Amino acid sequence: MDQNPDRKVKHAEQTSAVMVRRMIRDDVPTVMELCKEAAEPFPAEKLGDHFDTPTFENQFAMGLVAESDGEVIAVAAGAALAMGLDGLSVSREMITRRMALLDVLAVRANRRGEGLGRRLAETFIEWYQERAFRIVIANIAPGRRDLVSLYEHWGWHVGAAGAGLAIQIGQDPVLINEEPTRTAWIPLSPEVRPSLSIFPGVSVVTGIFD
Repeated sequence: MDQNPDRKVKHAEQTSAVMVRRMIRDDVPTVMELCKEAAEPFPAEKLGDHFDTPTFENQFAMGLVAESDGEVIAVAAGAALAMGLDGLSVSREMITRRMALLDVLAVRANRRGEGLGRRLAETFIEWYQERAFRIVIANIAPGRRDLVSLYEHWGWHVGAAGAGLAIQIGQDPVLINEEPTRTAWIPLSPEVRPSLSIFPGVSVVTGIFD
């Protein structure tokens, strides 16, 4: 495992007076204000996963901020999707090392339209791709049609409203969302793709654990 994850975070150079960097604890108050404007609620206590001493389940957590003139103006944060279900032929450790969830992506209202969200999302994706993850997932809040078109413009796949996301895990297609939601996802390797051959009319993402 890379002992210096910050070294791999790219886009840290300053461009148009905006710098993307790793989130630190001092950013929390500002980040929490930004999170209030995010599509999905993001609990303050969960932010600790993104910069505290890593454990197995949070070693792949990533928090990024965009900063301009010393002010944090955008945030992206997420982590490996740690889940385990009885009877699966794929281990919890493998699942944790293959799938990542973008928990929050928020840009200050007066800085939207500058491409900051896309820049943060791409930096977030790149970090996981370098660590051999296969997919990044994001949930879209009900009614946020604006986010559907945005994610599609960025090259993500967007599922139907309320359909959640079905993943082929070993021999079993598993709906990974606890509650039905609209899910966006982007493959990080060419093997990952949607398949209609498992259940007619139902899109199942395959290739993550091949």
